[in-house]
Amino acid sequence: MAANVNPLLPQESNARGIFAKKPPEDKSVLVSRIDGLEIERTSTGAIIHATGIAARQGAFDVELRRVEGTEEGVLTYDFRIVYPEEPTITGSEFSRTLHAARTLSNQDLQEVRLVRVNGETNARESRRR
Repeated sequence: MAANVNPLLPQESNARGIFAKKPPEDKSVLVSRIDGLEIERTSTGAIIHATGIAARQGAFDVELRRVEGTEEGVLTYDFRIVYPEEPTITGSEFSRTLHAARTLSNQDLQEVRLVRVNGETNARESRRR
């Protein structure tokens, strides 16, 4: 015997109501170039510090976003930023320099032998000593 099913309710568990807002569009892009990568050990794990150079001024919403599905033992992040919708000048490299950091626990680092941060034109890596 079939369970009581309401045909007016969606069956998917992740369904959203008809009045729910759509999730915001991801407007982030990879930073133009990764200029530096440092891993600072702490008593509880480590802090990943990455420095990137944007293609133009005004970049905001800086984030190191984890890339899933990479090879085993490699922790990969994309250095993502958002540019303003209106055009901005290129400016000096100093004015386009961005910094991002991410903390990791000892548990996060347990199987990691390499940390990689990706930019649009390059990537930086740091191996475990």
